[in-house]
Amino acid sequence: MKRFPEPRPGKGQVPFFWGAATVNWVAWQVPSLLGIVLAHAIPLSWGLGFAGVLALLGVLLSLLVDRATWTATAVAATAAVAAFALPLKLNILVAIAAAVAAGLLVEAVQAQSGRAPETESAP
Repeated sequence: MKRFPEPRPGKGQVPFFWGAATVNWVAWQVPSLLGIVLAHAIPLSWGLGFAGVLALLGVLLSLLVDRATWTATAVAATAAVAAFALPLKLNILVAIAAAVAAGLLVEAVQAQSGRAPETESAP
């Protein structure tokens, strides 16, 4: 924690802890309660596959931090939809290959132009 880098007692540490703990607790409880309440709105026929997609979507959105990952994500989505007619769900393989190629291409172009990858900076 950058605010209190050294382990010394201070007057602002306890409120800082409770603020962080409260935000964390609310961020955990609200989606949990929302899921419980809205569970009846999702048909049983969608099965666990739908829940898996939602879980992976949450992980994906937390990883979108720079131009290369945004580009790779857009290319993967487009390729997966464009190749949907392929047998054996090969559209997923096509999407992965296209996303890796697009991400590496964007990073190579950024490195060649002398720019560092654009990432969000922590305060």
